[in-house]
Amino acid sequence: PHQVRRSNDYALRAALIAAGYPQVERFHLHDMKHEIEHQVWHILAEFDVVLLTGGVSKGKFDYLPEVLEALGVKKIFHGVAQRPGKPFWFGLGPRQVSVFALPGNPVSTMATFLALVGPGLAAMQGSRNPLPRMHSAKLASAIRKSHDRTEFLRARVEVDDEGICRAWPLAGQGSAMLRGVVEANGLVVVPESTRELDSGEMVTVMPLPDCP
Repeated sequence: PHQVRRSNDYALRAALIAAGYPQVERFHLHDMKHEIEHQVWHILAEFDVVLLTGGVSKGKFDYLPEVLEALGVKKIFHGVAQRPGKPFWFGLGPRQVSVFALPGNPVSTMATFLALVGPGLAAMQGSRNPLPRMHSAKLASAIRKSHDRTEFLRARVEVDDEGICRAWPLAGQGSAMLRGVVEANGLVVVPESTRELDSGEMVTVMPLPDCP
């Protein structure tokens, strides 16, 4: 009763509509290779852009990379140096259909949509500035990370009584923890080469769609 099934389905549809793409068709594919291959074949024949979520990593039932190759989708890249969202996959289908395959964990899905899919769609439509909006904020608490990937940390970003924009990274940053998405209104972007940031340092923040 406490779980939301297919939460990525609802989240991606809402994100696409908020970004100005109201014509969204949704499908649910079970973790059966023959079903995925059959349905994706029909989807590739009908649509110009396809977003897939889940089944793209190295799990027992992650059939998508193999199926997409069999259907003639040319892999452009698989894997990005970001957290969450490392298994992200992108390719082009036989009709130059753009195929974005996003990781299945909910936070990974939204992070890759905001950082990669949204800008990609904007670039396809000829936007001269497709990259996400970025703001500067003063970090309210220290950050430590142990990897060499760009990290997107959910945070509350607010202007304090002194008129200073401050970012409070939230607790519980796991890629399956949706609560942080609900509480956040921005993502603190920690560059690949940065391992430590102290409280009071200036950071880059990506505003979420409901943030001015």
